[in-house]
Amino acid sequence: MVELQLEDLKYRIKKSCLRLTIRSFGKLIFPDIKYNGSIVNPKTLEVFSFEETVLRDEKGPFHFIENHATYYPDSRRSSCEEKYAIFVPGLGQPIKEACSRSRRYAERMEITGITNMHNSSYVNGIIFSGKNGEKLDFVNAFLHYTGIRGSPVIDNLCYLILDAIVRRVHLNLGCDSHGTILVGRALQDAKDKFCRFSSESEWDKLTYEYIFVIVFGNSYRKWVRGPKYIFCYIQGDQLPEKGGWTEEKYKESIQKNKKNDVGIQFLVFERMFADDFEAHNMMYTIELLKQSMIQNRIDINDFNELYHQLKNGTFKKVTAEQAM
Repeated sequence: MVELQLEDLKYRIKKSCLRLTIRSFGKLIFPDIKYNGSIVNPKTLEVFSFEETVLRDEKGPFHFIENHATYYPDSRRSSCEEKYAIFVPGLGQPIKEACSRSRRYAERMEITGITNMHNSSYVNGIIFSGKNGEKLDFVNAFLHYTGIRGSPVIDNLCYLILDAIVRRVHLNLGCDSHGTILVGRALQDAKDKFCRFSSESEWDKLTYEYIFVIVFGNSYRKWVRGPKYIFCYIQGDQLPEKGGWTEEKYKESIQKNKKNDVGIQFLVFERMFADDFEAHNMMYTIELLKQSMIQNRIDINDFNELYHQLKNGTFKKVTAEQAM
């Protein structure tokens, strides 16, 4: 029955792609909107249409992504191919910038492989410059946050989540800032579709085994139970404070209602900056994460072990001074 949901998603993805190509006004605001939800190789910057290319691979979308759209920092491919991650960037990043950042993340963290799903929230800087561009950025994010606006990123990720469950494929998702909203909503949609034909307990079991999500600078609160989650941020980051979960607020919500416990493990580093904006910089968080994993003698790309150490309360964080 989940296969039927995947076919329905293919139809929705096709419709959303068609809508995007005919919205000339949308293209004026967001120059690369036609690439929204596309898979991008961070090394070559090659863009692959999700509908026209990724879904048409005879061996399935993950075969295509792994072999054609993933950047491997070390040319020696790991025998554990499931360790590559699909990353959804935050606001305001053209493809070139988003790919450059993903390469740095992967190289610094020694991740086996990384591919991007493009989030075309980059505002046309020529027409909408300065504060006007920033306002459009946040209006766009707010519409996604409230559920008023959809996105091909949500539909395409939903498809991949369900496909991973059907094929019993390990899917590692990474996201930052605005990207956390899109990933959170995709998981909601996937659960809704799955539970039409199966039980919630089966969803919990399968997603816990096959879906892993690492979240940087979280700006969303409506996460579903099931997947393994790690929420990583630096104290002072305003997005977890205002739109997402801080560790304290999350625990308070569980005390009020145990159903709010969706199994999130938090990794919160001490405040480093007087400027809150710098606390949202993912590169600083990545460095603290890497040095902490080294100190705890965890292979730098073994996020499963990181998750279990956080869950068991045995993980020790480095300070900013120790990381330098």
